[in-house]
Amino acid sequence: MRRVPHDEGLQPIIDERNERQKDQKKPALAWQANEVTCPDCGRKANTRCNTPGGPHRSRVELAKEFTRRREPRPRPGA
Repeated sequence: MRRVPHDEGLQPIIDERNERQKDQKKPALAWQANEVTCPDCGRKANTRCNTPGGPHRSRVELAKEFTRRREPRPRPGA
């Protein structure tokens, strides 16, 4: 008796799984804190907050909210 099924029997299962994976939405990439404008110190996107401990907490929370809502990133130069 054969322990492994024949390839012909497995191929329809593999094809069905591949189709399901194609139909699923791709996960959105997480926003980084430096990609949003800081509501506390007013620093623009892609610049650092001038605090010694890193970005302000509100900036981090704003980036998390954009990720949760799947907000699109602005186009460069726009």
